[in-house]
Amino acid sequence: MVLLSSIFPMDYGSGSSSLTSTSATSTVKLLKEYAIDFETGAPLIDETGKFTIVEGLEAVKVRCWLALNIRRGRWFIYMDVGNKLKDLTGKDYNYVSLNIQTILEEALIDGIYITGIGEIIVTQKDDDFNVEFTVISIYGSYITNTDIRKGR
Repeated sequence: MVLLSSIFPMDYGSGSSSLTSTSATSTVKLLKEYAIDFETGAPLIDETGKFTIVEGLEAVKVRCWLALNIRRGRWFIYMDVGNKLKDLTGKDYNYVSLNIQTILEEALIDGIYITGIGEIIVTQKDDDFNVEFTVISIYGSYITNTDIRKGR
């Protein structure tokens, strides 16, 4: 008797898949990014003149900083990175409060390293908003914030 394997990636009768079983057992690589000065956006360089590389939660912070400071679709090199915070410019407090979570999730959550956004606090001063929130990653959580300014 000869057993034939299915030509489909999943055997419909058993519900198992060789692709699923191998991807479920694979591990996530340690996230590494070039360190940056969050005040200026300049890369950090060590005493030997090489770019500093950060890992884990510090690398998550770099990724989030980039996503929060780049408008989505503006730069070719960052086509899939960035945010749509500009869409909130000129809106009222209620509109910003209702839509900020979706915009932050689209900008930051990658499903691999960054898994969630929590504890969002929106404050308003004149036409400007400050949004403080918690970034939840596989390496831990941290609190950060971003501003939405009328001229941004």
